[in-house]
Amino acid sequence: MAVGCVEAITGLANGVFGGWRGVPAGCTRADVEAVLLPVSAPINSSTPSSGPIRYAATAGAPHGLTVHYDADMVDYITVVAPHLERPADEVLGAPEGRLRSELEGASEQWVYPRLGIALHKKSESTDVSWLFVFAPTTLDTYQSSPLSRMRTRRHKVPRTPGDE
Repeated sequence: MAVGCVEAITGLANGVFGGWRGVPAGCTRADVEAVLLPVSAPINSSTPSSGPIRYAATAGAPHGLTVHYDADMVDYITVVAPHLERPADEVLGAPEGRLRSELEGASEQWVYPRLGIALHKKSESTDVSWLFVFAPTTLDTYQSSPLSRMRTRRHKVPRTPGDE
């Protein structure tokens, strides 16, 4: 088990970020599943597995968590509408960067790359719409990563005129 991984995942599951320092290096699927209950199967049968796996709801993630793996190692974790024990700015302070958000229900990202956290929220609200956690990095590296440019996309099926 990776040093500090079980503790970090436990804090995330409970919405507690005091002392958070990002997803520890070497954090594995086994570490995550020592804390969280999977509710979906891996998207492929390869060993080791890559791709997203959904986990059951917790106090800090009332809609569940999605852990994205790269060869059974945690790449990043997504929590939709997390419940944080205390307001993010109270626990984390001012963000290192504020970026535009392309995710539904959010207009900006508060980025704490050295802590491995990106919060997507409406600028006028303290409620977090989306939470991403990852390994600590720099602001420049985060901004150049696909994670900083995540988008919610809705695909509508074209309708034939007259169909209701």
